[in-house]
Amino acid sequence: MQKVTASAENAAVTVSKQAANGMRESIFVQPNDGGPLQMYAIQFLEEAPKIDHLSLQVEKADALKEDQTVKLSVLAHYQDGTQAVLPADKVNFSQVVKGKSQFVKECLSCISQETVAFKAEYEGATGQINLTIRANTEKKVAQAIRPVNVVTDLHQEPSLPATVTVEYDKGFPKAHKVTWQTIPKEKLDHYQIFEVLGKVEGLDLDARC
Repeated sequence: MQKVTASAENAAVTVSKQAANGMRESIFVQPNDGGPLQMYAIQFLEEAPKIDHLSLQVEKADALKEDQTVKLSVLAHYQDGTQAVLPADKVNFSQVVKGKSQFVKECLSCISQETVAFKAEYEGATGQINLTIRANTEKKVAQAIRPVNVVTDLHQEPSLPATVTVEYDKGFPKAHKVTWQTIPKEKLDHYQIFEVLGKVEGLDLDARC
């Protein structure tokens, strides 16, 4: 609690609390020569409580599986014991244990089966959550393979990607390994556009580049 003291030459000074919580005090100065009484008011401002730590809360955290999108919230725990939900777009997120899953706005997109850990930071306070995302055993049908475009120079074998993105009838797109056909050397002898097919691991669909 603040304590106010005051003094003045040739005057009597009185300090008086004006509020029960001690956040406002008044100083009365009465000149010894009988001059008018002067009054000064001091208003103290209470310092806002600081955040002690953060906690991350994920909907269905104990039963997560890939292809889910679940609600995420970040809770600030203040030093005075109060709590408040923070706007997710104001919080800095990072992955402590790397994975494919990611936060988008106020949701967690469970991209694949994995164990991940996310860290949140806000105004110097931090919090962490560890999550296990289980496999989605529901049957899915591959609908399409996203095409790939590659540019190369004359007589230069192109660098083809090791994976392609497969879109399913449900859930998130997935990356699959692909084995490309051998490119005949004569294809690289002049400028042209040509197509290369690839065998996608685990699927009967062909990839195209």
